[in-house]
Amino acid sequence: MINITLNQVRLLKSLSLGERFPLSNLKGKIFQQLLDEHVLSKFPQGNGFIIYAHSPIALLNHLSNKYIKCSLDDYIEKMEINELRKVDNILMRGNSKSNETHPMNGFLVKSIEPIEVSLSKRKLVLSPEVWPVCFVSNHEEFTIPSDVTIVMVENPENFIFIEEQKEFFEGMRPLFTTYYPRDTHRSLVNWLETLPNAYIHYGDFDIAGVYIYQDIYKKHIKGPKKFFVPKFIDKLMHRFGDAELYDKQLSYRNSIISNEPGIQELMKIIDKEHKGLEQEIFNSKEYKKYTD
Repeated sequence: MINITLNQVRLLKSLSLGERFPLSNLKGKIFQQLLDEHVLSKFPQGNGFIIYAHSPIALLNHLSNKYIKCSLDDYIEKMEINELRKVDNILMRGNSKSNETHPMNGFLVKSIEPIEVSLSKRKLVLSPEVWPVCFVSNHEEFTIPSDVTIVMVENPENFIFIEEQKEFFEGMRPLFTTYYPRDTHRSLVNWLETLPNAYIHYGDFDIAGVYIYQDIYKKHIKGPKKFFVPKFIDKLMHRFGDAELYDKQLSYRNSIISNEPGIQELMKIIDKEHKGLEQEIFNSKEYKKYTD
């Protein structure tokens, strides 16, 4: 059994909220273990490495199932009073006398500018400086301003690094959330069904990405909605597109019928190039060479 100190749990919580740290700052066996288990990832920077959670959901589930018998907040609150974090992160392992485990029930939201929200009858200000990411376990008691645009980010890594892609969402007040598979996304869909807010789906630029938007999310959105397509997608598709994606997803092609101009143009490009493009391309600055 790995001993996890209070400071290490604070760092794990920060990692689950999308923060990144130099490897030298993460002292302790738990961090190396999570790297070995591919729950944490690293990339080189300078003479060392930067550590991050490529999927916050996977990190939280893995910690709950294997290492920590209560939520990260409960562990921290045994040592200090932190009411703000208590509201957002009650991820219990369940009955410690059994081996039964439970997936996280809820969804993450993230802000790149100050947005006042209400969660469990408390007013919280989500902001990059203070509280950029919030886990919502009770969607019935989570409300947002009507002028906020909900942006669904399909890939967790893009969700983590969304600040570096904020140019796509200028002129709006975006609140980002991340895609959930069918078996765990119900609470997010239930929340979306109650809102009149505008909705943008930021997913992969391939047949499957459009299919996910149409089949899982679009039909539940009451307010204005659209699939995000960058204006330079044709250049990116030609340079970085993957023909294997197109071939694997071709069986879904006839299911894509849309009156959205952005989707219609995207599908023309996909069919012309016989390629698909994953949104991870925007996690690298290489794409900027092809946006003029």
